[in-house]
Amino acid sequence: MDIWSAGVCLYALLYGNVPFKANQIGDLTNELYQQEIEYRDTVSDFAKDLMQGMLEKNVDQRLTAKEILLHPWFDDVESEIDIFDE
Repeated sequence: MDIWSAGVCLYALLYGNVPFKANQIGDLTNELYQQEIEYRDTVSDFAKDLMQGMLEKNVDQRLTAKEILLHPWFDDVESEIDIFDE
């Protein structure tokens, strides 16, 4: 699983835009690690903490899939969700 990409998607879902700015897609890869990510207060502290862990630039410190699923942001989610339930 690509944790970084999932973090970008979560950021976009919660904030309505991507965490990085660039004029062209090629510029994005070159400037990616030099930009600071802005985490506005329009989401919960748990959501910000989760995104920060998923978008950690150091891959060795980035959250794992298991750590993400155990994160407090998911505490209110049912343990089993059947999306095909009628």
